[in-house]
Amino acid sequence: MVKNKQCPCGNKECDKESTSPGLQIKDTLFLSNKEHSLIHKRNYTEMWFDQYNHTMEFTRTLIQSIALILQLVILWKLFS
Repeated sequence: MVKNKQCPCGNKECDKESTSPGLQIKDTLFLSNKEHSLIHKRNYTEMWFDQYNHTMEFTRTLIQSIALILQLVILWKLFS
């Protein structure tokens, strides 16, 4: 495959016309504080979950570990 300078895909036989130089970065949308607060309203439960996120992750990991240990103990008792 030979690079075609006019085609963005680089295929020599391709007859697409290049409309852009390549990757384009989208414009960043900036919101004022008032607009941001209107769009991103958070209720009490979402703020509570956000505050205790790491504690809930640790609890979930701990419960899964205990469940795995109990499963191994049960399998060991069944097959011994």
